[in-house]
Amino acid sequence: MRIVLILILFISIVNAELIGDWETITNMNDVRDLKYDDGTIWAATTGGLYSYSISDGKIRKFTNTDGITSIDLASIETDTHDNVIFGGNKGILEILNKADGDSYPLYNIESNSISDILFHMDTLWVAAGKGLAVFVYSDMEYRFKDFYKNFDILPNSVTTIEIFAGRIWLGTDKGLLSAPSAFDKYTINDPALWTVYNTAKGITDNNILDLEVIN
Repeated sequence: MRIVLILILFISIVNAELIGDWETITNMNDVRDLKYDDGTIWAATTGGLYSYSISDGKIRKFTNTDGITSIDLASIETDTHDNVIFGGNKGILEILNKADGDSYPLYNIESNSISDILFHMDTLWVAAGKGLAVFVYSDMEYRFKDFYKNFDILPNSVTTIEIFAGRIWLGTDKGLLSAPSAFDKYTINDPALWTVYNTAKGITDNNILDLEVIN
């Protein structure tokens, strides 16, 4: 009886010491998106978020034990307000403060997978599912503006975003779409404002995976 009592007491002490000492072990080898920001590379992976400091090689990992809601990430972006914005297959747009490492969910885009995020002039453009979500930074926070999906064509997915020459450009599985980016002046939910570039107009493949502005 003494042996049993001592063993139970020992197990209780060990368990008490481990309470609150949780650690998430995930595979971050599958990197889906990268963002370089002021000497640091931020990576969105299928196992969470991490940063790599080029100057000293320091790595910081962020998973659900650090407050991230979803670790299956597909896109990452930084803004001019010391934030890292990221999202993935669950459609949850999240923000992490670079200074203190605190994170919180910004918006759930109704389970639409987030494939790309672009910050431009205090506006956050988010490719999600078949549409485009827009958030505007005001009074120290992002506020949801609109979700655009009334295009001249109906894509199955919006994959990538760029801003160029005063226009928003979207890569989709049905070609390249473009409309005026000044949504405060133009009602870009109007399909007539969108121009479509596809194989019928000389593009070699309608399935566009990425866009990049050069010079």
